[in-house]
Amino acid sequence: MEAWKENQDLAALRQLMAEQGRGQQAAELDRLLQQMDTMERQLRAVSRELRMVKEQLASSGPPRPEQRFMAGLVQKLEGRLDSLRERMDALRAHMADWARDTLELFKQAGVSALDKALSALNVKDGLEQIHTGIQGCMEALRAGIHRVEQIGDELRQAGAHLHSAGRAAAGKGPARRLDTTQEGRFQSGLLAPMRAAVRGLSHMNNAALAAIGSVERLEQAAQAARKSSIREALAEKKAEVATRPAPDPAQARKPQEAAL
Repeated sequence: MEAWKENQDLAALRQLMAEQGRGQQAAELDRLLQQMDTMERQLRAVSRELRMVKEQLASSGPPRPEQRFMAGLVQKLEGRLDSLRERMDALRAHMADWARDTLELFKQAGVSALDKALSALNVKDGLEQIHTGIQGCMEALRAGIHRVEQIGDELRQAGAHLHSAGRAAAGKGPARRLDTTQEGRFQSGLLAPMRAAVRGLSHMNNAALAAIGSVERLEQAAQAARKSSIREALAEKKAEVATRPAPDPAQARKPQEAAL
């Protein structure tokens, strides 16, 4: 998939902003696009980790209750990731259209069109919804990890008790204390990609927060630029009025004398 920064209209807009004295905004827009790219990369990485969990579940034989629980969790998470992907795609299309429209408005209205466009970027709500969705995925995954860890602990404890009971029934002495904290192969095969998915979502969440910050700074910079343009226009108007010649009183009296 094309990187956000490689979109022709967005690249042309950043260049135009830099050329029109809006270098700070151009750099902030560049950072925003970088965060968008990071979010998409992490989303793809998390999807890969969930596929690994599904493969592990599929290769583990007849499903037990804990496996059915994990299969249901993965299915739910995949649905949530699809929703995040759709939101990202919508933001991509919106920003591409926004950049194209802004370039056209600049041809008609000049540099003021840049400031107005930045004030009306309208992606903050979408980013906040994505941020909320990421947090929901992280909470669900962490709950799933805790459940798998809990089941593994219970199974290892039960195995240790059965081992001790078997030795006692055979008249053997107490068994060497077994390490029940060591994760089994099946458990670690599930937990490794799940933990990696949480890390990926955490990186994606950080990128979403950074993107929201970039949008806020872009909006603030645009508002400041518009206020500055208004002040400059007022100052120019005052200067123009000040340079006009004062009316000649003698010229003002002549029409009145003629009327008499």
